[in-house]
Order: sequence, then structure tokens, then C-alpha cells
Amino acid sequence: MRKYSSSKCVVLLLLVVSLIVFSFKDRVHTKADAMGMSLETNPHGIVINPFTNQAVVISEKEGHGHHSENYGVVSVIDLDTQTVISTITVGKEPKGVAIDRELNIALVSNGKDDTVSVIDLKNYQVISTISVGKSPEGIAVNSLTHTALVANHKDDTVSVIDLLNYSVIGTIPVGREPKDIAIDSTLNLALVVNEKDYNVSIIDLNTYQVTGTVPVGKKPQAIDINPETHIAAVVNEKDNSITVINLQTWETSTIQVGKHPIDIAINQLDNRALVICDEDRSLLLIDLDTEKIIENYSLNKKPRGVAANNFTNIVGVTDEETDSLTLIQLPNPVPEISSLNPSTVYRGSEASIIIEGNKFIKASKAYFEGRTLETTFVDNHRLDAKIPKDLLLKTGTFQISVVNPEPQGGTSNSVSLQVNNPVPQLSILDPLETMAGTQGLTLTVYGMGFFDDTTVYINNIQRPFTLISQTKLQIELTAGDLEVGAYLEITA
Repeated sequence: MRKYSSSKCVVLLLLVVSLIVFSFKDRVHTKADAMGMSLETNPHGIVINPFTNQAVVISEKEGHGHHSENYGVVSVIDLDTQTVISTITVGKEPKGVAIDRELNIALVSNGKDDTVSVIDLKNYQVISTISVGKSPEGIAVNSLTHTALVANHKDDTVSVIDLLNYSVIGTIPVGREPKDIAIDSTLNLALVVNEKDYNVSIIDLNTYQVTGTVPVGKKPQAIDINPETHIAAVVNEKDNSITVINLQTWETSTIQVGKHPIDIAINQLDNRALVICDEDRSLLLIDLDTEKIIENYSLNKKPRGVAANNFTNIVGVTDEETDSLTLIQLPNPVPEISSLNPSTVYRGSEASIIIEGNKFIKASKAYFEGRTLETTFVDNHRLDAKIPKDLLLKTGTFQISVVNPEPQGGTSNSVSLQVNNPVPQLSILDPLETMAGTQGLTLTVYGMGFFDDTTVYINNIQRPFTLISQTKLQIELTAGDLEVGAYLEITA
């Protein structure tokens, strides 16, 4: 029998009587001008949906005509084409923005109106306006429960909003002048930045009660959480630092940054924080594992908001003075493979495998012994790859790897894929019968799993054959095979 195949075989019986029966370099991704993509006036808050690769940016536009006062505008941007695909009017002095990815809605807190606008991102319309506390600012979404929490800066509370019914279902007292909020939906916790108290309040989202506080730096402005590593980071404007909080141990550490840090985003792809320092006009890239600053990007005149797309590894920065959005390609990490599913495939047929691991991006490519595979990105932890049958013509152990392109990037560890012979299947003989005493006959055997090294037996005696395809072979029967009526046992 063949190598690596099962010891089982499929048997057909041929009866001879009167008859016989017989598969980066660091670079800025903007349009031609260095000013970036033009937006409405005074853009600041930004959020990116990695699944649609769209950014939602809030701006404040000067009043004119029937708008005698300044009013808020939301720009929805297609980051693939780098074009504004819609602008939507919201309330006065928009302060915060968040997205519920599954419901495909955006939420905007309107600081002067004491409301939250709900925008349908399919038809780009405001579908609800919800009254909350005084001067709402930061807003965050719990994607598992479809609730949002809004920090009400002037009445020291957080409003809890049911996003299925567009209604406030609770109000939670927190510290003084809450500024921003972030959620770890896995731990079911929310952290609220209290600007005047120099701390963050911890909210248990099971009970909607404050369970404690964590001291941070002076004049904290913004917070973000990596729900995969359960790490929070807070920017402290007055002492030029960020406070890093481990949400499982509640240990904290401080990293000194540039002057006047005002916004932060954590890239889930590689647990790196992006910090805007407005006085330095810079964007810092900080590795939260090592707590080291690894890149410093020069920005335009008045940067205000930052968000990262963890699927493309591109960051967006809004600039209030130039009324623009700049996209920056971050250095790609080296991918890591943890497993293949399945880890064994069969020779001679196309195979689809799931590659599981970390630090995959949309531009990641899978390789089979150095040959590129058709690769489909699912998320940062999964790629789907197709292996064509012409790469699976031999049995053995072969190496699968993943490559992330420049800037930086690199090749992952290799993981073994076993290619085994399938158990051959014999299904049809042609002809099915012949007369005893026939002087010779070409017997055609149909089935599956035939190769040029397949071994064919008649009555346990190995016989030569002609391989037509993986589903068809031919055996030359002699006059001696057909001399008398008998069963012929054919195996492979």
C-alpha cells in the first residue's frame, strides 16, 4: 500500500462464471497635499469602524442663515477612497462620538444641548435624539449589551442609554467633572475620567454602581481600553503623562510623554497606544507591553482627536486649525501563528484551512512552503487560506507561515501542515461482466484517491495499471485471469 495511507482498503469483487461481474517605512496616507483630507470646520472627535473602514468625525460649524448659532456636523469618511461620503447635522457643541458596530449606529454627545444624537450609518440620518445630563462629553458603547454610557461634565454623573429603545435607563453619580469614559465589555467594567478629582471611577456594569476609584495624573482628559489585554490608559494633560492601569490587578504605572497630551487610542492589534500632544504637535506611538515610546510623528498645527483601525493598522488624526484628517500608516507587527484548523489535509484535492494566531492585518498573506496562498482576512486573530490541489500532490509535512508587509512587518513562525493520502475508494467497474475464456480485457476502475504510486491488487497479487486521473485507472486483464469462472478480488 502507499505511504501515509490508512491500512484500510476498499474491495470490489469480480465474478467469472459464464459471465464476469466487475482535492514602512513610516508614511502618511493622505491625498497629495500634506494638509490631509479636508473636513468641516473645527474637527475634533473621531472613531473608526474597522469592519467598514469608515471614520466618523465630529466638527463644529459656524452658524449662518437659519442656523444663527454654531452647530455640530458629523462627517462619515470612506477610508478606502479617502472621501467624505456624508455630512449630518447634529446638536450644538458636539463633544464625543462612539459606534455600535453590530447595530451600525453612531452616537454623538451634544455638549450645549444636553443630548445624544443617534445616527443610522446605513442611510446617514439622525434617527433619535436622547436627553441626558448637563454638558455630556465622552461616550462609550458596550457592544455586548448594546448600551452606551455618557459622561455628563457639569452634573458629575454618567447616563446609561439602552440603544435598542433609545432611552436613558439609569444615572450613576461619579467624581467631579467627568470628562471621558471607556468600557471593557469582557470584564463588564466602565472607567470614567474625573477631570477635577485626578482619578477614574470604576463602574460595575452588572449593577451600574461605582465600586472604587483609581488615582491618575493631573487634569486627566481622555481614556481608552484594550479589551483583549484588559489595559486602560489615561492621558494627563497638566503633568504631561499617561497612566496605565491593569484592570485585572489594578496596578498602575506612569509614562512621561510630550507637552499637553489631550487624546489617546489603543490599537488592539499590538497593544500600542497613540497619544496626541497638542503643544508639541506630535503623535506618540507607545508600546504598552514595554512602556516605551517607539515612534514620534510630527503633526499639523492643532491636532485634536485620534483613532486607530486595528484591521489596517492605520491611524487617523483630526486637526482643528487646518480642518483636516491625516492618515498615518503605522509600523506593522510580526504576525504569530498559534494553530491550523485542520492541521491535516488530504493529498490531491484543494484544501481550506483556518490560521489562528495574533497580529494579523488585512494585508497579511499566508504561505505554503514559500508559495503565496489565496488569503482572506477575518480579524486580527484569524485568516482563512485556500491551498490549491497542485500544491498537494505529494504526502508529507509542509510549513505554513504568514507575512505582514512593510513598513516593518515580517514573517511569522512556521506551523506544520500534514498532507496524507486519502483512503482509495473503488466505486464502479467497466465492464461489469465478461464471458469466461475471453482472451484479454481492459478493465476501467472508477473511484477516488488514485495516484501514480497507488498499488493495485487482483486476488492479493500486485498488478500494473494505467492512471488516467485521480478518479479513474485501467487494468489489463489477461487470458489467464479470465480462463475460468471465478471471483476476482480487486483492491487498492
